[in-house]
Amino acid sequence: MAFYTDTLRGCMSGTGHPLACRCPACSGSALVRRYPNWRERRQGRLRQAPVIDAHCHYGPGDGMNGPWDTRADLSKFLRWADEAGIEKVNLFAAFHSDYRTANRIVAQLVRRYPERFSGFAFVHAARDQGRIRDLVREAVEEHGFRGIKAHRHDADLTREVCGTARAYRLPVLYDVMGNVTAIELFATEYPEVNFIIPHLGSFADDWK
Repeated sequence: MAFYTDTLRGCMSGTGHPLACRCPACSGSALVRRYPNWRERRQGRLRQAPVIDAHCHYGPGDGMNGPWDTRADLSKFLRWADEAGIEKVNLFAAFHSDYRTANRIVAQLVRRYPERFSGFAFVHAARDQGRIRDLVREAVEEHGFRGIKAHRHDADLTREVCGTARAYRLPVLYDVMGNVTAIELFATEYPEVNFIIPHLGSFADDWK
């Protein structure tokens, strides 16, 4: 099965493709692409390093301020990713008041399509204080997640998050929201942890 805008909603529902689906996977027709898609890359038709998008939100949030906390839909994104030759996408939740629940929603998609998706556990460094290790344990041992996601919009990064990442040997993707001076501090305190700093340290563009 391929991932396209016109098939995603039916496929993600668990009921298969919609009746009379006209997508390339069902109809046998071909899309004109500038780049080979991810399945062609996996089949070895293109001999080059794979392209992986390490930062993609997925699923519903429980706010109403923007796509980052309302609903992170993948339908258009996956079509663009396919056209650009992005082979694998790393997912984590949208902003949510209950990251255990949000992580489980992401896990459902990762479990269904492990060839296309991997996952990071989203944690709230303040609200989840005292249970971050348990959240990460579930994400890693039960869902197969491969890293931790945290955001300064929720709370500043803490030793509990970093210590858990070190214990499980996981990378931490942390959005510092412009507070780039903090990077030296936590990177120095936890040299064993690989930190990923998105948006070059600042997300200043307009999502519209």
